[in-house]
This record gives sequence, C-alpha cells and structure tokens, in this order.
Amino acid sequence: MAKIPVSTKADKETGIPIVKELTRRLDVVRQRAFERFQKRGEGEGQDLDDWFLAEKDVMGWPTAELEERNGEYEVEVSLAGFAPTDIDVVADQLEVIVHATSSKSASGADGSVVWSEFGSNEVFRRLPFPQNVDASHVRASFDNGLLRIHAPKAPQATPVAPTA
Repeated sequence: MAKIPVSTKADKETGIPIVKELTRRLDVVRQRAFERFQKRGEGEGQDLDDWFLAEKDVMGWPTAELEERNGEYEVEVSLAGFAPTDIDVVADQLEVIVHATSSKSASGADGSVVWSEFGSNEVFRRLPFPQNVDASHVRASFDNGLLRIHAPKAPQATPVAPTA
C-alpha cells in the first residue's frame, strides 16, 4: 500500500494549480451542459442530466463511495491503471479533489502489437463532504487501483451561553 501525499488548498505549491485547473474545467463543463440544454430544445426538467453528462465528458468519472464511521469520512475512488505517483489529492474543510493523470504507450517493441487502446488518461473528481472535516489531518493511500482517503470530522463548535 502506497501513501499518497495530501495537500491543502492553503498549500500554494501543490494545491493551487489543481484548484485552478479544476475551475477552468468546470467552466468547460458549464459550457458543455448549456450546449446540451440548447441541443435538446431548452426544455426544463433535465438540467441535472445535462450537467452530469457534461461533467463526465470533461472530467472523466472514476467511481467512488463515501462512508461515515468512527468520527471520520472514508472515500474510496477507483483509479485502475494509475500508479501512486500519478495521483494528486487536495483537501479543504468542505471537499477533497482527486486528480490523476497517466500516459501509457503500446509496449510491443518488437512490432507484435496489432492494436492498443493505451494512451493518456486523466481524471478529476471533486468529492464534497456532508460535514466539515479537519483538512490538516486528511490522509490517503493507494492499493490495487483503489484510492482510500480518510478525513476526520472537524469538531463541532460548542455554542457559548450568553452572559447576563
């Protein structure tokens, strides 16, 4: 099992470029969803379908699962075909962003490959948490194509009783 470093959005060297790229891609998703809306005659009732299909087209869409247990959230993201060095994870108190990119080429150096579907692969996945987490303690590991992210919940603020 490989440990994956987790950056926070406050980490200017690693976190910010991923967030900027995600923002740029969300603009493309927004445009593509609008194009789908226009193409189907601008009828109401399928807005979310337009958005999700556009997001899947632009970002890739690795399957994921979010569990809550023992005071933390555990996210599993399927990243088959990626190596631990291909994966970036950025967390803040509201969400975690997963970015994975790889480039593979046909390995038949002797000319034996008849066809190959290997090539570049890139995915972005933004996974919101139902409740704030302690971003500084988010940790991630990768094993057999499965990225596991553990995010401890942030302590609940205790209301302060007014003084008389």
